[in-house]
Amino acid sequence: MAFNYFGGDFQNYFNTMDRMYDGAAGPAYGENVGGAPYVGGKFEFGPLKGEDMPDVNAGEIGITVVESEGQGRGSPIQSISSALRMGAGNIQFVWNVAQNQPIGGRAKGYGKDIRNAIKEMLKSSGAKISSFEMPTGLQVSGWDGRNGFSNEMLSSNIQEIKDAIKFAADTAGGGGIDIVSNEFPETVWDQSWNNDPNFRFSKYEGEDQSAVRYLVDKRTGRMIDEVRQNDPIMIPKWKKATERYKAKWCDWHTKPEDKQENVLVEPGDYVDALGNKIDITRKEHLIYRQPEWDQDGSRFFTEQVLWKKNDENNLKKGQVFLQDELERFKKMAEERLKKGDYSAEEEQELKRVAEGELRPEEYAFRLKMENQYSRAIGQSLFYTPDYQDTIKLLEKMKKEYNRQKMIEEEMSEEEKERIKEPIQYGGRGYGSGVTDYAHRELPSDKLYRDIKQTMHRLKHIHESSGAADAQAEETWKQIQSTESMDRYAKKRIFNSYAKLAVDAMNETEKNPNVDKDIYVGPELGWPGMYGGHPEEFIEIIEKSRKKMIELLTRPTVKDPLQKDAEVTNPIYEQLHKQGKVPNLKEAKKIAEKHIKGCLDTSHLGMWLNNLEDKPGETQEEKINRFKKWYMDEVKKMQDKKTIGHIQVVDSATGAHGHLPPGQGIFPTVEAVKMLKKLGFDGDVVSEGHEEEMTAGRGRILYETWRAFGAPISATSYWTPGEPMRFGSVYQSSFGGPAPPGYIFGAYVPSNEFKVWTEVPLE
Repeated sequence: MAFNYFGGDFQNYFNTMDRMYDGAAGPAYGENVGGAPYVGGKFEFGPLKGEDMPDVNAGEIGITVVESEGQGRGSPIQSISSALRMGAGNIQFVWNVAQNQPIGGRAKGYGKDIRNAIKEMLKSSGAKISSFEMPTGLQVSGWDGRNGFSNEMLSSNIQEIKDAIKFAADTAGGGGIDIVSNEFPETVWDQSWNNDPNFRFSKYEGEDQSAVRYLVDKRTGRMIDEVRQNDPIMIPKWKKATERYKAKWCDWHTKPEDKQENVLVEPGDYVDALGNKIDITRKEHLIYRQPEWDQDGSRFFTEQVLWKKNDENNLKKGQVFLQDELERFKKMAEERLKKGDYSAEEEQELKRVAEGELRPEEYAFRLKMENQYSRAIGQSLFYTPDYQDTIKLLEKMKKEYNRQKMIEEEMSEEEKERIKEPIQYGGRGYGSGVTDYAHRELPSDKLYRDIKQTMHRLKHIHESSGAADAQAEETWKQIQSTESMDRYAKKRIFNSYAKLAVDAMNETEKNPNVDKDIYVGPELGWPGMYGGHPEEFIEIIEKSRKKMIELLTRPTVKDPLQKDAEVTNPIYEQLHKQGKVPNLKEAKKIAEKHIKGCLDTSHLGMWLNNLEDKPGETQEEKINRFKKWYMDEVKKMQDKKTIGHIQVVDSATGAHGHLPPGQGIFPTVEAVKMLKKLGFDGDVVSEGHEEEMTAGRGRILYETWRAFGAPISATSYWTPGEPMRFGSVYQSSFGGPAPPGYIFGAYVPSNEFKVWTEVPLE
């Protein structure tokens, strides 16, 4: 019979090898085993102290198993069973069947019998599934990898995660659900967290010169443009004040008799042709900007708006920089907010600008689109000045036609012939015209032709001008609806995690199978994708928790899927109906319990390839410098209480790798041991798949145990001497040489040998 030294058969032992077989009844009552008395069906050990306290023991360290080996091979039961036979007491289950595969995988593919079978396997072995990893490529932002963000894809992804939450409850009694956080592409060199001169990162060499930032139409989620930071923006050279003076606001909609407040015009302010100040936050003012005229070239001047000031070649007199233009725009928004001169529709955007939230790429796009807006308005104005006069003329012509027609109807044929005139073609802006003396027409016929010509002219005006006005309006709406990709996506990410955490909370409370909390969160992603940097990992978790607190405590919330509109909160309504609305302190605890992330140590190591070199630095020196950053970032994530569990993975280079700890160049073992000392109490699994392809199954688990010097027996802690570690027995027979795991030399049988059945020996 197997006994657990910490009480209760088949659970909480250090590892699945840590069992004692001593007859059917076990040790006699009061008998000491390893210095610990066996009392009341369990060994009563005191707290471990000092050198006897293991950093990480073998029972804590688990492995990842995949749902399927591909091509129809393998199943969850086979994968889990194989891990248990290797001695794993802790498993992370990885869903790896593609989301778009309709048959043969993911949570929807396994019914009650399979789920119960998994549950019974875990129960009988004393092992556990601590977490479930969603398929790579499944994001909670809805990024489709091509055109932008899709609500349809987001809905599908969210449902997959909800299914996994239910599966975790049914089979493992709870645990973590982690989503690899490659949410959307982003720049690296200019991120706010990338400001330490000793640890500067970039996506690639020269990123600061050619980095691309993406923009999204927040009405649809569609990606509409990309802004390259080395591409200057061409704009007209607008007239600006060169000295300080008082003037009027440029407002041609105000009647002269209306009193206008005098305003102070500062050098650099936009002004119209008469020197009145222009407010560039107002679309109606934009068309009164005055471009400077190049007399010699008989054209208007243009100028380049450059992104950066730090290039010496760009610091010539009069050069225009994006950050200066953006600062001017910000001051105008602040000024307008102080006056209270804005509509409800404009308020939110003005506040965003005044608070410095308008991104450089958003303003660069605005400058380009303002050109299109002004061009469309100019086209409209070209046709419309005499539009009303032409309509009045047409009405007079129609009256004259009717009058002339009545006169002609009273005339004889001879009289009509006398008043006919030669037909005139052309004229009216088409040259001098041509007179056809061979053919004559009545005055009413001539008026009829003039009326038709005038109607065609009106049609041309309103078609051209109307289309230009529509284009101008759509351009302005596009300006107002454009948002940088990261701003747009982050709101969706935080909202998604918060709602999923509410589902995890509900499943934890209501599912009778659950005996440990279910939580959701990001797995540290890759460099160059949002969620790949530790600061972003922390940001996702902290802001998702904040959003969850809002969902639990507020009757209305802003919904990023409904253009950030304030909407009724059904989660609050349900809690209120049940009398379970938590206070803020309780809501914070709930959010911390149900939103936690997965630290993948290999993904963290990938930042080595993005760390910028220092002059004269060797590769070894660079790696040692990187290790300090690596350990500091791990500590930071733990200090923020964001790590729920760890995938401890090593790599031989800065590339994405899956080696067991200790087989690469990163301080993976040291990082986990440090976390344990800092109070981390989550689960640890190894994900070293790659070497298993050549070195055989089990290497993930056994090499990890050996790397940590994990103790294999609880009793060894209370016997004299050094505790027996897994490294002492791996590939040995518990202290003595083990026979090889293969046959070699003369002992290898001949390939020609056959048994009496004639079956070749293999």
